[in-house]
Amino acid sequence: MLKKLEDTKQSISDNLVEFRFRDGLSDVLAFVQELNKYFNDSAPWTLKENPQKAKNIIDFCLMMIYQLSLLLNIFLPFTAEKLLSIFGQQNDDLTWDKQLADFPVQIINP
Repeated sequence: MLKKLEDTKQSISDNLVEFRFRDGLSDVLAFVQELNKYFNDSAPWTLKENPQKAKNIIDFCLMMIYQLSLLLNIFLPFTAEKLLSIFGQQNDDLTWDKQLADFPVQIINP
């Protein structure tokens, strides 16, 4: 998923440079589908015997949703603002480089 995130960021950047906004938004939506598939395939709700692994999966998905809110900020700023508020963040001064600096959950790649 981390590789997919980096690829998605690069593709969005490339599309924005070429003024292909629809393609950029399609990249974001494709990332959402990948994240949804990852979560469903990982099925943390089935890991009763391994709660730490379930927690790691959920934390990782939360981090990806946070990243999603930053990607959406370009195309749907009000939606991104709502997502960011869930994480206690604001929609001001967001850059590609600031993405993980203030994330409120410790991330462990499951």
